[in-house]
Amino acid sequence: MSFSERFYWDKNIFNDEVEKLTKEVWPNYLIEESDLDICDDKKTGKGQYNDFLLVGLRSRDDQRLIAFFSGVTIFIDVHSQRLPDEGWRFACQAFENNAHPNSLCLLSANIHPDFQGQGIAEFLIEFAKEEAKERKLTFLLAPVRPTNTYKFPNISFDEYCALKDGNGRIFDPWLRLHKNLGAEILNICKTSILVSASIRRWNEWLGHSISTGEIPHKGIVPLQIDLEKKVAMYIEPNIWVRYSLKK
Repeated sequence: MSFSERFYWDKNIFNDEVEKLTKEVWPNYLIEESDLDICDDKKTGKGQYNDFLLVGLRSRDDQRLIAFFSGVTIFIDVHSQRLPDEGWRFACQAFENNAHPNSLCLLSANIHPDFQGQGIAEFLIEFAKEEAKERKLTFLLAPVRPTNTYKFPNISFDEYCALKDGNGRIFDPWLRLHKNLGAEILNICKTSILVSASIRRWNEWLGHSISTGEIPHKGIVPLQIDLEKKVAMYIEPNIWVRYSLKK
């Protein structure tokens, strides 16, 4: 059965559907509210969805939302080969402050676990490219969280991103897909996602008492804990990818 026979695109998906699917994919500390005022109010699964571009993919069998991507239009320097270290946070801030966008920046691309490994990620990216072209934008870009980073806690993020497989290809499947679809792999954005919360809240999220140097479930860097202030912080790096849409 062809892709078009199994699924269809929907640009009118609902926030509750998005949040439900996000919970199937992301760890809770990246999508739930912190108990501190200083933390970012736009994390991987929360934020002003009404203002974001949201495109969903539904199953024709039962109309279930099985994947979606979200994005914002922003401005970047077309000549720069390096994008901001703030990554995901930069995109949200640039969206709020910018009136003359030239790029569509993906904030998330989520696929229900039951449908992963079926080639849907490629369709999400290609559809996002078309959306950007329709808006007459120059780039599609994303601060990417490589798929399997968290499975290799004993090597640094930089080392993981540089890994190659036995055939000399990029080791991580998500990064490799972007490369195969024409993306430039740019710089690591070291402070892309920031989650700051009380130690008590982190204990609730992870279901146990956290410890110094612990990497949270599905996390890719250790928690930074301040015992005196009773606060823990998670600062996640991502890596920028960029597609040029005007060649």
